[in-house]
Amino acid sequence: MKKLLMSIVTVILCCLLMACSSDEETSENQANENQKVVVYNGQEYTIPTNATKIVGATPSATEIIAGLGAADKLVAVDNYSTDVDGIDKDLPTFDTMSPDIEMLMSLDPQILIASSNSQLNDDDPYRTLVEQGVTVIYMDNSVSLEGIMDDIEFLGEVVNKEDTAQSMTENMQASIDEIAAIGETITDKKTVYFELAPAPNITTFGTGNFLNEIIELCGAENVFSDEEGWISPNAETIITKAPDVIITNVDYMDNQVDEIKGRDGWNTIPAVANGEVYLVEANASSRPTQNVVKAMNEIAKAIYPEYYN
Repeated sequence: MKKLLMSIVTVILCCLLMACSSDEETSENQANENQKVVVYNGQEYTIPTNATKIVGATPSATEIIAGLGAADKLVAVDNYSTDVDGIDKDLPTFDTMSPDIEMLMSLDPQILIASSNSQLNDDDPYRTLVEQGVTVIYMDNSVSLEGIMDDIEFLGEVVNKEDTAQSMTENMQASIDEIAAIGETITDKKTVYFELAPAPNITTFGTGNFLNEIIELCGAENVFSDEEGWISPNAETIITKAPDVIITNVDYMDNQVDEIKGRDGWNTIPAVANGEVYLVEANASSRPTQNVVKAMNEIAKAIYPEYYN
């Protein structure tokens, strides 16, 4: 009888253990089903399969997310993202350099999209969020049109808008190809100076960024294509370069085109002498997002209205 009782008890215990093991396995499987791994620049990030609470900590990411039709997933944005079309203007905002971590944590975010510049020093402002279990994805400021489209497809995966992202990038590529096809036919190339910041701290660019790429695809040449990255030339150098066209996206000053035309000695520059100084939209020409195609169209028409209008 004792042996029979022991056998029964053993069977019951085995059944209980198997049931517990099965429950644990089921819970683990369910947890795995609610998460997925996305990869950016070789870095793996585990995120909720259907994240509904995302913080946009960089304007380009916010603009892409809104463009994908996922603005409703944003629970807060940085101060520079407040002008992005499609987002709720009543969203909480914060300073990217010194974010209100307590406020952000109160929103119970699942994902925060930040600039990789946040990691340039040991004082990462989002470290506390990472320690609290928030997935912080650090994205680069893409410097090529291809890189921008890669970012769009990556964020499409993050917000479960893969098909929308693919459609968006296909439309972008079609627009880029259309302009590039015209640009390839232009043999008498104009030279262009693009001003990102005005005097006295003049800023422009050489190669290695999407604006230079756009100028070249349009069939023109950047007067500073012999240099690389962001540069600060003096006025005399620009006068010597004698660009055929001057473009600026400085929109925070009144009458910036007139200011450029009125600079001492600049009346000898062909662009000024011929009235070919133009203002293009700042955000479209500075943020690496889907709206860069809009900037490309503006730039193409400014340089070669006879080809692109």
